[in-house]
Amino acid sequence: MIMIGVDKNEEKAVQMYKLAAAQGYSAAQFNLGMMMMMMMMMMMMIGVMMMMIIVNMLTVMMIAMF
Repeated sequence: MIMIGVDKNEEKAVQMYKLAAAQGYSAAQFNLGMMMMMMMMMMMMIGVMMMMIIVNMLTVMMIAMF
């Protein structure tokens, strides 16, 4: 089966969703909101992982002192 399409371009998708959302298209507003929510969730997960690494490093340092 031959598939014809375009390459994935998230920056262009956000740009197009913003244009459509500004014109009042509710589906574009919803999709833009979902994309923003996913980005925020990923940033929160990265923050939690960084905090876990720091806590682990501090724990190892405290154990090494004794």
